[in-house]
Amino acid sequence: MDIRALISQDSFWVVNKKIVKQIGLEQALLLSILVDKVHYFESRDMGYDDGEHLWIFWTGEDIEEETCLKYRKATRILKSLEDLGLIHSK
Repeated sequence: MDIRALISQDSFWVVNKKIVKQIGLEQALLLSILVDKVHYFESRDMGYDDGEHLWIFWTGEDIEEETCLKYRKATRILKSLEDLGLIHSK
């Protein structure tokens, strides 16, 4: 395993402590990952922009791989973010 890949900037998540205090650690982590994902899609002119939201495609398998969370747990966290009005999903 390449140690440089392990410690590169892309190997870390950034989580805002103020957001953690407001919505919880897991919610803040997943929200941070989603923000990065949306930025990725926007920078490559990907996703679907309906004029109000940028819709991205994120499979259960991708969620597990990128977050280290089981899909069912991630789904519950995503639902709580939606209930808070922070994200929209279909």
